[in-house]
Amino acid sequence: MRPNLKLTTFATLTAFAFVAGCGAGPEAHMPGPGGPNEPPGTPQGPGEPISPTPAKTAKYAGVYSAVAPIDLTQNGVLPGVLGPALGALIELHDHPGKAIIDIIVIAGIPTVSDAVKNLPGFLKDILSTLLDKLIKDQVYANVPVVEQVANVISGITELAKTIEIHNSLTLHTPAADGSAALEQQVTDVGFKLLSKSTVVSFNANEKAMAHSNMPGAVKAHANAPVADADLTLAGGKMTLPFGELLMQAAGPLLFSQFGGATDLKGALNNLVPCKAAAQSISDGLGGALSPQLVESVCVAALSVVADTVSNQINAIVFKDVQITGGTAWLLDVSTAKPKEDYQSDRVAQGKWDWNFTVAGATVKVPSIFEGDRIGDAQ
Repeated sequence: MRPNLKLTTFATLTAFAFVAGCGAGPEAHMPGPGGPNEPPGTPQGPGEPISPTPAKTAKYAGVYSAVAPIDLTQNGVLPGVLGPALGALIELHDHPGKAIIDIIVIAGIPTVSDAVKNLPGFLKDILSTLLDKLIKDQVYANVPVVEQVANVISGITELAKTIEIHNSLTLHTPAADGSAALEQQVTDVGFKLLSKSTVVSFNANEKAMAHSNMPGAVKAHANAPVADADLTLAGGKMTLPFGELLMQAAGPLLFSQFGGATDLKGALNNLVPCKAAAQSISDGLGGALSPQLVESVCVAALSVVADTVSNQINAIVFKDVQITGGTAWLLDVSTAKPKEDYQSDRVAQGKWDWNFTVAGATVKVPSIFEGDRIGDAQ
């Protein structure tokens, strides 16, 4: 009986072991879902928690274009700086003969000045009358030359009345309290005469003078993080070479209509027929001045007038130009970028005052501005 008991006991233990092994299943022999190096229970795959989306933050920094129309007739800016510079041209219009003789006498031009200076008084009077007749009676494009000279004067004045100053405004990232640093750079100036217009670009040196730094502030609107905000700015000083820009614009807009001239000297030489009238003026003087000398007197006088006016206008420089009272909206949406992207893309409804120094006094000229963001900034 004992052998059977041993076999029964062995069979029972073997069955228990088999059942226990089967009950554990294959999971008992596999690593956790995270792999052999991760502790069991680490979420993975579809079971992983979704990371929270970072909160949207409005961004206002950027480089913005800003076109500002400036009316220089306000508060006496234009008459104060341009009137004296046109004096020689006005004299040529009002008293052409006398103006030409006076200019030649004091110009100190070899041979020419002495020839006129040494004329007897009665011959100077005759020369003055003949030159008057030349300017007043001769025509250019079916218009008397004297009226064309008036057109030149009025054209220069009209050109100077209203300009468009093209700026780039760099707004740096505002601090936590909203304060922000800004840079203003004037890049070029637009001029218009009747239906024609042109833009005169600044060279590197002019750009360096027309750059300023100023403090500002950004105040977010209630719809933040949409990048709409109020912008304020003021300060900084810059220099604008107004006269040189004006005369560059006058080339294509004004002087070119007189025989394709590019400057005032060319325009006057094309307007006044010095060579054609030289013989008749010489005859009127009884040959006291040869036709060649008469032509030289006429051409030299026109050149002196042109140089005098051009130099005086070129010398008009607005120094210490300063912006005050600047306000504007920064907008998230623009025509170019019509969807909200939490980045300001346009400056709009801008108002600011441009302060010019004229005859030692500060003259304030209000203006508006607006434009799109054209670059990034930190």
